[in-house]
Amino acid sequence: MVMDEVVKVPYVKGSKEFLDDYYNVYQCFVATGTPQEEIDEIIKQRKMTAYFKGVSGAPKKKDVIVREIFDEYSLKPQEVIYVGDAMSDYHAACENSVRFIARIHDNEAIFKEIDGF
Repeated sequence: MVMDEVVKVPYVKGSKEFLDDYYNVYQCFVATGTPQEEIDEIIKQRKMTAYFKGVSGAPKKKDVIVREIFDEYSLKPQEVIYVGDAMSDYHAACENSVRFIARIHDNEAIFKEIDGF
């Protein structure tokens, strides 16, 4: 039942439009604390598979997921922007010296400067 409700949750304002417009321009990834099997199913049911180069969930920690993305896709921290809504997202970004955008409220975001970016 919880999975059904999660699948029905509305998108964050502007996020679906951003993905529609830019998934072929930018490499987008998901790093979440949601268990891997569940996030795979959520992404599939929401028909979002094409938007993401990779989707990773628990039991991996977000900072490890980010490092794995760097390694697999030969990315550098200065080439990446991490968007998140939890302190674990912020910590994963800091741990990997990545610029971070925090989703604070439905329609607000703040830019957090990390390591001189």
